[in-house]
Amino acid sequence: MADNSYRKTYDFRPIGKAIKDARCERGWTREQTAEIIGISEGYLASIENKGQNPGFDVFISLVVLLDLSADELILSATTEKLPTKSSIRRQLDIIMDSLSDEDLSFIKTFWLAHKTWEAARLKRKND
Repeated sequence: MADNSYRKTYDFRPIGKAIKDARCERGWTREQTAEIIGISEGYLASIENKGQNPGFDVFISLVVLLDLSADELILSATTEKLPTKSSIRRQLDIIMDSLSDEDLSFIKTFWLAHKTWEAARLKRKND
């Protein structure tokens, strides 16, 4: 008999909530979204509201369509925390990973100069 003690039970409700939130942020109806990925509206409602485990192909379709992070969604199901990185932050992470150390040094210098300028501006404003 196989030992299944390593298997973890996942709570898919955070995944469903994140999917619903992303869909609503785009102003899409459940009907529109379900039609785009080829599932029934009821199935999508069960994923979003009841934490039904979506099939792998449906999960990937929703992640791609709604520009969600699959790893963050999966981790949210194990830690009961919703994803924290925004889409723009994930996009910038990808860009930053492709930059050279010289490029990163330039960006850091520019950012520090901007923060110094901003602090001086706020100090002048408050004086």
